[in-house]
Amino acid sequence: MAHQANYAVIFISKRTEGDHGYAEAMERIEKLGRAVPGFVALESARAADGKGITVVFYENAEAIEHWRQNDEHKKVKAEGRRTWYSEYQIYFTKLERGHGWTRED
Repeated sequence: MAHQANYAVIFISKRTEGDHGYAEAMERIEKLGRAVPGFVALESARAADGKGITVVFYENAEAIEHWRQNDEHKKVKAEGRRTWYSEYQIYFTKLERGHGWTRED
């Protein structure tokens, strides 16, 4: 990661059947989210049964609050409750430490 991530938002969700505009909305919202000052990185995965996890890393808590207050994000969040998700949980955490490794082939 180019910048130091000090915070993470963990979003665990279960999708409903069908797309219903989800892919297009997620492409748009991810682009907006990446533009938030203090955004560091995003990792996401979804299983065949619709269960997914997205972890978004931020430099500071202010960046998370900035994103939470974004009007477009609020609209997409409301649509998610109405249409795209049967359930979700969101966790906010301060990172204490982390490490990684990449194979050099």
